[in-house]
Amino acid sequence: MPQNRNKELAILQKIKQHVDERKEICLIRGCNEIAINSHLLQKNGILDQIAENRHLIQLKLNDLFKVEKDGYVKFRKVGIEQSISYPLYCNFHDASVFKAIESHPLILNNYRSQLLFSYRATCAELGKKQKNVELYTRILNSKKLAETLDRVFFDRIEIQRKGNELGVNDLTVFKQEFEKEMDISDNRFTFQTHEFPFTKVSVSAIFSHTKLKSRDRVFNKLPLNTLFVNVFPYNGKLSLIVGYHNNYVDDWIQEYIKKWASSTSQDFSHMLTDLTIRVESWVMAESLFESVPKKLWETYKRNFLEAIRTGDSRYFFTPDIFRVSSF
Repeated sequence: MPQNRNKELAILQKIKQHVDERKEICLIRGCNEIAINSHLLQKNGILDQIAENRHLIQLKLNDLFKVEKDGYVKFRKVGIEQSISYPLYCNFHDASVFKAIESHPLILNNYRSQLLFSYRATCAELGKKQKNVELYTRILNSKKLAETLDRVFFDRIEIQRKGNELGVNDLTVFKQEFEKEMDISDNRFTFQTHEFPFTKVSVSAIFSHTKLKSRDRVFNKLPLNTLFVNVFPYNGKLSLIVGYHNNYVDDWIQEYIKKWASSTSQDFSHMLTDLTIRVESWVMAESLFESVPKKLWETYKRNFLEAIRTGDSRYFFTPDIFRVSSF
């Protein structure tokens, strides 16, 4: 790698490190306390059902120095303490606001519980995009990088920043809608809960689908139609909670939910694979990861990057990664 390239990567890595080490403020309205690391799903009672030796496999972005050799994303073994967790809330709010979904038994058909699972996933995505905006802004403002990198690089970074800013705007709307609904219920959201065969996977995420480019969205201030999805093992089954805001739904979302509701054994495997290609916040058992041929994981990673890049609504049916024999 050319010497200048190493220098540029070192600067980028340093900027990222500073952003990652920045203290985050609790996302609960009116709170200014420092956020702690919050698990999107229960560590004890959910994640520990699929953890092996207190570890899980999670999809992570690769170190900047390793992208050229190993690609943009990599599956990594992480301790259960760090798995799908982000600095979202202070200690008090992390314990008090989400008590209903951090206790047992869980009542998965309960509307407030469904709201809380989806609210936490929304806040996680909001926090990640806010951090991305900060990262891209610092890169664009770096005088050292401006001395060596061309305009094309900065144009691409500006596009990334704008896309994340649009995401922050959308997610802020949804966050506020969840908060209104938790204060005074007005049936703003619709959820369905389904059970499937026990599989050593957990997902807590949201995703949108669109064919609009970022530049076209400038003229469309409404949030993208968005799905809120949580999948996790509970009581010997794999439970799914999937829902949407009633003002931001379309035929594709309705059809997507119907596919889950009517899934056969083979359909379920495809749908679970397709879901994990669309989102970043998911984990699996190491034994499950090792049971899948490496060539399928390579196909998965290509589809994952394509889905993230395009926001495409087509189904990314990688061959059955989460194959099950029957219900």
